[in-house]
Amino acid sequence: TIEEQIGCEIYIRHSKELFHALEAKKEAIEKEIGAPLEWMELHEKQASRIKLSSPSDVTKRETWDDLSAWLVRTDEKFDRVFRRRIQEYAR
Repeated sequence: TIEEQIGCEIYIRHSKELFHALEAKKEAIEKEIGAPLEWMELHEKQASRIKLSSPSDVTKRETWDDLSAWLVRTDEKFDRVFRRRIQEYAR
């Protein structure tokens, strides 16, 4: 069976160094996000991902408001937690 889920992620295209810099702060990042994240280095690719997923059934229209609210909350957390760390890394 296919697991149905929604998710929010940081996709890092060409910088394993940035991924590792963020991963070094994994404990603090996950504490600020409020949940464990999937840290996917994607060894066979140039890209990496950091993702938070939530089980969902997108076929049920009655869940769309809740799913949308989850996505907005999670996106705001990701922006707050990752933006400054990525900016600090870029300096």
